[in-house]
Amino acid sequence: MLPGWQTILPSWVIGRLGTTVPQENIPPAKADEVTKRLLAAFAESAGLDSNALPTPTYTRVQLWGAAVPLNVLDGADCVLQASHNVGICGDWLVSPCIEGAAVSGLALAESIQRHVRGERRDVGLSCTFKPVQGPAIGSFPTNSRLVFKPGGKTA
Repeated sequence: MLPGWQTILPSWVIGRLGTTVPQENIPPAKADEVTKRLLAAFAESAGLDSNALPTPTYTRVQLWGAAVPLNVLDGADCVLQASHNVGICGDWLVSPCIEGAAVSGLALAESIQRHVRGERRDVGLSCTFKPVQGPAIGSFPTNSRLVFKPGGKTA
């Protein structure tokens, strides 16, 4: 993790925790569990000891089921405010599906890399939102050749 960077990490991990709590009122113990598991997963994926991560100054847990993006960002796949070292990514910026989350996350990683190398510029701050175009929320993959068909046939 880069010193001085604030990161917002939405993740599909939350959806895999077997949470059966109300979306509007997540019990503090469940929020703590989700936060700890997300940080541990981040440390593992970054090749870091989870004890070496700085303590977050603020966290908020929102259940996946409450995410129903009807608009996406028009003109960028992520948002980065260079002057404050803050970046955000997520399916809600690109396309409401796992593919959109991956595209947005990679775009933010590339923007941070350029920023660290000296190209300090904002990304996505002047963009506006547009209505989601395409199939239903959660559709994946968008490439019809990758859609599983029983019997081994692809679309």
